[in-house]
Amino acid sequence: MDLIVPPLSDKELQEWADRERLRLLGDDHTLSFDVEAIIEGEGLRIQAVPNLLSKFGLEAMPIFSDARILVDADSYDDPHLWFGRLRFTLMHEMAHYILHREHLMKVGLNDVHGWAQFVNRVGKDTSVEKQANEFAGRFLVPPDRLQLLIQEERPRLLAQHDELPNELFIKYMRVRLAKRFNVSPSVIAIRMSKERLVY
Repeated sequence: MDLIVPPLSDKELQEWADRERLRLLGDDHTLSFDVEAIIEGEGLRIQAVPNLLSKFGLEAMPIFSDARILVDADSYDDPHLWFGRLRFTLMHEMAHYILHREHLMKVGLNDVHGWAQFVNRVGKDTSVEKQANEFAGRFLVPPDRLQLLIQEERPRLLAQHDELPNELFIKYMRVRLAKRFNVSPSVIAIRMSKERLVY
């Protein structure tokens, strides 16, 4: 059973993410902008909670009633996670505020126990989660910037290799560009695929 939310195509989610990025950051922003500052600037508070992941299986979750994003304290305090997975996770939770707040509050997803029960019942592969993932990925990795960096990296890579299969090109780019955008390599691979930016 999936939570019913308004159906949104990837194109609609991407356009929404682009509008929000423009509203919050303007046209000329750094690649590794401060996600926490954006969240807090929207009136949301980030709260590190001990054992959120180990007790409830949740890395993070929104609490709509008092405008908080709860995040697992161990993950939040790990500097190796911050510039990759956690940055995406925080933007994913903000996406729930932007896209789903009204619908999720109606069904009682407003506390740790409610979220944990929901995730245990339906899993993480739901339209709600897919929409938040698409929004967060597009927000953090604008396609025009991604295309530009791929074009910058391509000559260097081709100078080192006579022939380069697409799979190796993607593997190289996902690691190299993840550092530039401060996201995980899997986010870059997904964005390259979604935006059809392959070699």
